[in-house]
Amino acid sequence: MKTPKLWAFRFMLLMVCSILACQSKTDKKQANSSPELSTELNETYVSGLYEYYIPNAQDREHIEENAIIEFIIGGNIEYTRSTSGYYYAITKPGSGENYAYGQDCRADYRGYFLDGKEFDSSYKRGIPLDFKVGQMIYAWNDLLQKVNPGTHAKLIVPSRLAYGKDGFPGFVPPNTITAFDIETIDTIN
Repeated sequence: MKTPKLWAFRFMLLMVCSILACQSKTDKKQANSSPELSTELNETYVSGLYEYYIPNAQDREHIEENAIIEFIIGGNIEYTRSTSGYYYAITKPGSGENYAYGQDCRADYRGYFLDGKEFDSSYKRGIPLDFKVGQMIYAWNDLLQKVNPGTHAKLIVPSRLAYGKDGFPGFVPPNTITAFDIETIDTIN
């Protein structure tokens, strides 16, 4: 059973984050009134995120979980939390069969940190990435088996499911949350 203090803390945290999220959305709407930015996260969705929020988080995993939740609440896209702990949103569904482990895949992507700083992009190189499902970080491999060619997705990955304590030298520092915009293009013949 949860204590009244914990419930009061969660309620207060929910209210503060809701106010901040609304302010952020108002600023974004004023800057750009495109339909994509007019979607607001509903209260049920936001309160559901707090199921995973850890007050007074001390360990890296909980601190990262809280940072991801705060990032999502500050945006306007509803993400799904995988059982392993990464978050994803399908922004445009593809068609055909879902990818299978070991299957050839081609994707364009942009990798960035929660502050928006980009660390890698196939778009900037002008060449999509060709790989087999299973050769990427855990979250990519798992997500790809949930989608099919033509899918556009957003992915937010805690460090333990991405590059971990070693990071990716020259690109991603150790113990860093990463995010990706992924567009699967087609399977390679």
